Amino acid sequence: MKINLLFLIILFPVISMAQSEKDYPVLKHYDKDHLLNIALPLGGICTGTDSLGGRGELRDWEIMNKPGKGYSTVTKGNDAPFFAIYVKFQNSAVITKTLMGPLYPSELMQAEGRPANNHGFPRFADASFDAAYPFGMVNLSDKAMPVSVRIVGFNPLVPGDADASSLPVAILRYEVKNTGNQPVTVSVCGNMRNFVGQDGSKYIKDWKSDVIPIDAKNNQNVFRSSENARGIFMYSDSIKKTDAAYGTIALLTSEKLGVITLPANPVLTFGQMDTAGELAK
Repeated sequence: MKINLLFLIILFPVISMAQSEKDYPVLKHYDKDHLLNIALPLGGICTGTDSLGGRGELRDWEIMNKPGKGYSTVTKGNDAPFFAIYVKFQNSAVITKTLMGPLYPSELMQAEGRPANNHGFPRFADASFDAAYPFGMVNLSDKAMPVSVRIVGFNPLVPGDADASSLPVAILRYEVKNTGNQPVTVSVCGNMRNFVGQDGSKYIKDWKSDVIPIDAKNNQNVFRSSENARGIFMYSDSIKKTDAAYGTIALLTSEKLGVITLPANPVLTFGQMDTAGELAK
């Protein structure tokens, strides 16, 4: 039986002092040398999942009724879904990085740095992963950054409650801690293309033999808000309801203040996003 469901990615950013931090169970710790193949599936029972990688990357998008290990929703490169952080000092100096740990030397191949996704973006220098299913924590730090970040990913798992555990959601909590001695202004930003109808099973290849997923048609993004959440609702009117890749996606947050959404005319490069000033708002 085929089931098409709304899949939600919920963001809870926390610009934290000590009192905002929470303790989570840790059954296994992985240091920076053992993160390459770590992936915590995020999603409800039978709803499909994406995964939180050991360095904070979002990977293995399997939310359209087909296996998708390694599927990043786009061609390999700097266009896969990611989150980033913007930090502004009192003297107006700015640092912007993706919320991911470093690549391994084995991932740097060819002049373009492929096959790693988002290979060209600045990253945190150090990362580790703490696991205790359904929780997974990515710890990011960098001597060049005045903040450290803990990414907490978890499922809607409620033991004994199949209905609650089957909610089609992936939940991410970004906890930012000021490790310096001066106040800073911080923004957290998520980036994801609308790939409804594009499950990775259909593709073409360009002259470089890059795999280019196809079949997303006339996809639309709409900003929606309610009392408890706000964000971007993604859908397509051109995908048949009988198609296994039919469905909807939403990227949303519980934050009420300081929320900016860019539902159309997406920023294509990290440099444009940094200099456009949107994260500074």
